[in-house]
Amino acid sequence: MSKLAIIGAGLIGAKRASVSKDDLGLFFDPDKNIANKFSKSFDVPSAISIDEIIANDAISHVIVCTPHKHLFNISKKFIETGRKVLIEKPGCMNYEEVLALKSLNNSSCISIGFNHRFHPSFLRIMNNLRLFDHGELMHIRASYGHGGRVGYENEWRAKKEISGGGELIDQGSHLIDLCLMFDRTLEYAYSKLLTSFWNMSVEDNAFVALNSPHSFAWIHASWTEWKNKFSFEVFFKNIKYDISGLGGSYGKEVLTQYTMSEKMGIPKIDTYQFSDTDDSWHIETNLFLENIEPNGYPSSCNIDELLSIWDIINNAYRNSNL
Repeated sequence: MSKLAIIGAGLIGAKRASVSKDDLGLFFDPDKNIANKFSKSFDVPSAISIDEIIANDAISHVIVCTPHKHLFNISKKFIETGRKVLIEKPGCMNYEEVLALKSLNNSSCISIGFNHRFHPSFLRIMNNLRLFDHGELMHIRASYGHGGRVGYENEWRAKKEISGGGELIDQGSHLIDLCLMFDRTLEYAYSKLLTSFWNMSVEDNAFVALNSPHSFAWIHASWTEWKNKFSFEVFFKNIKYDISGLGGSYGKEVLTQYTMSEKMGIPKIDTYQFSDTDDSWHIETNLFLENIEPNGYPSSCNIDELLSIWDIINNAYRNSNL
């Protein structure tokens, strides 16, 4: 029976494990304390090395949830053995690694973990786009941020040699992915990357503009938000969607739909509130494990879409002094 292995038993590895318990066969984490806790929590054996998992023929699917520095090299080993691999966002540490990932002969077996695509607000909007006339997409305005914590400047995400960059990669990559889901032709226009508060070598705030022949997007990702925030507004000629919150510390996820009246008076307003239970991890992981075409859901992020995301990130860094 085919089984799943998880590489990296931290917060994200635990999220993936919690929605795939029946499929989980092995995991590996070099930190023994983390590994012991993970093994007890999910009743799954710990491998002594990545090579042990590679040699195990029962493992058909692998999820890689390590710090960014290790994502490419570990994933490459499994891809070259023909395994299906889900790599947590941002997929790689830099644009060059994404190109190398695409050059692998069996890159079609790669999925990238951008779970925000599968939040209920975005699922409802994607379904509505199939059913109703929204008119042309005009623009997107989005912000995503938190305030870090004491000692944040000493964590691995603040170290460029491990993370590849700061908040643009961390939460900004989610915003870029979501923008591209609405308009695949969006490209980098301009940006401003700042280190405003934290004593670190990477940006704690990223402002990025994206442009296409059809639309415009303005995004802000911040590690100085202080009160956790997620806001995503999509403006079509006939309808506007306003998403607020992601559940948990970001507040209840609420989708407000504004439908323009024929006489451009007060729009029809429909509001949808969703449970704090985050099913996005479950949906995305199941799509990966089942190897099926999504039924009513967006597809998982593939290598070509990852290239588009990283082309924007790469341009933003090339035009900054960080």
